[in-house]
Amino acid sequence: MGYGISSSSVWLPWYVDIAMFATVFYYIGFIFKKYNILKLLNENKIFYFPLAFVWLYMIFKGSFELAIRNYNIYGLGVVGAVSGIVIVYYIASYVANNYGIVSVNILKTIGKYTLYILIFHNLFASYMREFLYPSLNTDTFYFLTFHTVVQVAVGVGVGIIFDKFILKPFRNNKKRYEAAY
Repeated sequence: MGYGISSSSVWLPWYVDIAMFATVFYYIGFIFKKYNILKLLNENKIFYFPLAFVWLYMIFKGSFELAIRNYNIYGLGVVGAVSGIVIVYYIASYVANNYGIVSVNILKTIGKYTLYILIFHNLFASYMREFLYPSLNTDTFYFLTFHTVVQVAVGVGVGIIFDKFILKPFRNNKKRYEAAY
């Protein structure tokens, strides 16, 4: 229903049409949980090749942006997004089971500061591309990797600084205030 409304150039207030479209992902999550599909996929590694192919195809073919109502190929966009989630889940599971505590702690730190990474990406990614390294060829895999690593590193750094110097003193003051009363 949300896809149909958004496709007709009628945008509902408060992004209700996007919210209706996003319920598809909630339902897919419900089905995955109800039937233990992640466990099934994790035990049968043969499924990862077609999922990875679909995900990579969606990365290179086009975008699937809910916020701007760019659904590209509707069904393939949903399948590509779910495939990406499953592949990332598999990679995280593999790393957790097969790598040392240092690798797992790095991923935990990145996961902890994901919101800061996304904020930095949304606010400053295009400025970084234009002003910090305008002479680099932006159409290569190397640039994409470099750009992603820089965004993750800066996002985590900003998150650590924000937590240490803003949130931690705020939490301490709140505890002192609650203890006084």
